[in-house]
Amino acid sequence: MEVWQTQLEDATRVAGLKGTWTSRGPMKAYISHPGPLGHSRPTTGFPVVIVAHHAVGIFHASFLREYCDALAEEGYLAVLPDFFHRVWSEQVPNGFQMDIEKMDIKAMTGSLRDSEIIADLESTLVFLAASSLYSDMRRIAVLGFCMGGRIAWLAGTDPGLSRAVRAIVSYHGGNL
Repeated sequence: MEVWQTQLEDATRVAGLKGTWTSRGPMKAYISHPGPLGHSRPTTGFPVVIVAHHAVGIFHASFLREYCDALAEEGYLAVLPDFFHRVWSEQVPNGFQMDIEKMDIKAMTGSLRDSEIIADLESTLVFLAASSLYSDMRRIAVLGFCMGGRIAWLAGTDPGLSRAVRAIVSYHGGNL
């Protein structure tokens, strides 16, 4: 296990969260699976909810990871990808164990490009299809908060993604 993964797994357990961390290339993701929470495996696989994060990303606070755990408790496979993975550097830290005032949210949100968001969503779908997570690739939703609402909207309107994504939800969607 890599150092980043060990640190995040430790912080996850300390916070009482149930999910786990993984990566597909440079993009990290939090995954909360319904199986370990007592849900039996459906014949077609678990329905998937890709959760698109808000402007502070997935590392700063545990709200979205808690949300993923709640979805898993209801029987959904919840995936929280890091759409900011291209911008992280010493100048723009990811917010892990950091005060929000020290985060460069303007640089973070300004780094996103629609084509890269689409590529990240496609990469997430490829990961799910190839993984042993038992995903039902015919029941996929993208749900987003604030700027993540726009990511959900992109998933529903992109010609390639809209073939795979069956539902989108935008909570307080920004820049729509």
